[in-house]
Amino acid sequence: MDGKPHTTDPSEAGAGAPELHAQIARLVRAEQKLYLSQRALALQLRRVDALNRFALAAGATQEPRQIFELAIDLCFELFPYEQAVALVATDDGAFRACAIGAVAGREHDAAKHLAASQSLDAIVVDAPDTPLLATRERAAAVVPPQLIALLDRLFCPVDEPGAMLVLPLSSHTRRRSLLVARRVAS
Repeated sequence: MDGKPHTTDPSEAGAGAPELHAQIARLVRAEQKLYLSQRALALQLRRVDALNRFALAAGATQEPRQIFELAIDLCFELFPYEQAVALVATDDGAFRACAIGAVAGREHDAAKHLAASQSLDAIVVDAPDTPLLATRERAAAVVPPQLIALLDRLFCPVDEPGAMLVLPLSSHTRRRSLLVARRVAS
């Protein structure tokens, strides 16, 4: 600065405006991408933390029912499902409920139903070999009807099932168990 007052020619002031606006727009887009990346990273870290807590807790117990209860809680923590049942394969290939759970407000006397489920007959179901995710629109067409009926018996019948998840757990020779979760259509 030479001590002289700086004057700007009005024609010079407007010349850089389009470039400045373009730089600001790029900066805003970059900040939006950074924000979305930070949110995605935070979500992934929460998932890794939840899986770590599950692994530690499951490793500390030998009771299959407790492990399934932990898995159901993990399912509710990671995904937007509201009701779930874990089924264990019997020697003849059918499945029997061994643990159920629901988020607050969707229990419908879940504990009473679990006790009653022990007296339910084992169900025979053509369970999928790979995980099955069905949207609300396709759940009734894709998920075996025996699983939908079981959830209705354990919780409360729903007119239309919401989104459903069926996770088969198997050994090399046969299916060992299923975790079935649903969101109640509202």
